[in-house]
Amino acid sequence: MRSRQTQGQTARQTAQVARVAQRSIRRRYAAGEVSLADLAEEYSVGRSTIHRVIHRAPAANAAEHTAPDQHSLP
Repeated sequence: MRSRQTQGQTARQTAQVARVAQRSIRRRYAAGEVSLADLAEEYSVGRSTIHRVIHRAPAANAAEHTAPDQHSLP
């Protein structure tokens, strides 16, 4: 289990990469234009940060999964 400090650092690092940049990162990586290491260097973050950007669900889908379904309440 990660410590709170580590979890906070992870959130800040991912937040450093703007949402528009995250889309660009995913597109360029999927197209094979650049490596994960090249992207990390370009955006001045660690490879693990780029990995999280590439492999997380897009924001629109993530919001659907985290919001409670009001219609299923008794």
